[in-house]
Amino acid sequence: MKKNQLRGYVKLDAKRFFPQPSGRVVTCFLENYFEKYLDYNFTAEKENELDLVSQGSKDWKLVLKDFWSDFSNSVESTLELSNTQVYDYINEAMEIYLFPQDKKIKEEKPNLCPKCKSSTLSIKMRKNGSGPFVACASHPNCNYIRSNVFPDEESQDTLIEDKVLGKNTNNIEVLLKKGPYGPYVQLGNDTDKKDKVRRASIPKSFKTDDISLEIAIKLLALPRDIGLHPETGEMIIANNGRYGPYLKYNNTFYSIPKDEDPLTIGINRAVDILSKPKKKSARTTVKPLKIIGKHPKDNEEILLYKGKYGFYLKYKNINYGLPKSVNSEELSVEDSLKVIIKKNKGSS
Repeated sequence: MKKNQLRGYVKLDAKRFFPQPSGRVVTCFLENYFEKYLDYNFTAEKENELDLVSQGSKDWKLVLKDFWSDFSNSVESTLELSNTQVYDYINEAMEIYLFPQDKKIKEEKPNLCPKCKSSTLSIKMRKNGSGPFVACASHPNCNYIRSNVFPDEESQDTLIEDKVLGKNTNNIEVLLKKGPYGPYVQLGNDTDKKDKVRRASIPKSFKTDDISLEIAIKLLALPRDIGLHPETGEMIIANNGRYGPYLKYNNTFYSIPKDEDPLTIGINRAVDILSKPKKKSARTTVKPLKIIGKHPKDNEEILLYKGKYGFYLKYKNINYGLPKSVNSEELSVEDSLKVIIKKNKGSS
């Protein structure tokens, strides 16, 4: 279920999972093209087969061969489909949800594009994998895009196409965008140099439909200096991260309650939050086996750990797995640098 949340298929709220547009569309696709594997009876039959395998009455290789042969054929036939064929099916199968009839206006074609009035609307999937949207089928002749995938469903996490909110005082565009972890605002276009583009996530307490140019500029200005702590004189900083709003004080992070705003929180409230003891993390702190040495470029420590899958190095809070052929007891700084450089080259 964690993976389903990360991919945006479901949303966890009050200990309940709620399906999201991506999840609904993917389910619709699977129900049509992989119906057999979604059938409860299929799972039950396979469990019975596995029972026979455990009893020695059936060869496990034959069970796997039968399953994979059929499943592989289903995958191959699906890969031959064009995007248009899949979109056409989903448009028809989910028509009453994608294009609900307006009770006040009796439309002959509820899926008619409201902009060009000549073409129809269609479900589309973003190439970056961040979710579906609805757009005019005659694109690029008509650039209409609907922000709500399912109009009758209210959602604070509305899936949107890139939306230009306006420009800042330096005449740089400010956009509202959708990413794999939710909506965010961006200063500058994707075509600009990376070092000139600035991004900021949107707190969960905000509705994406309410994000204005003014709010976006404030979010992009984070982290924000709240003020100096009255006792220590250290600066208290407010910011918003992937896991929500927080305060940073004396190199320690403190969560801000979800219903409070990092853009407006004052010094008195910040000091009050800092005065309360932090909740102890459920995770136990893993201590390094030893310090290999310090990186010659930045003087950061290179640490040796032992985990579930073997020995690994940690440098700048990044883990580097060690090959089994490496003798961890005789590992030098030079050996460690080779491991770090090799992994960094492979990930670049």
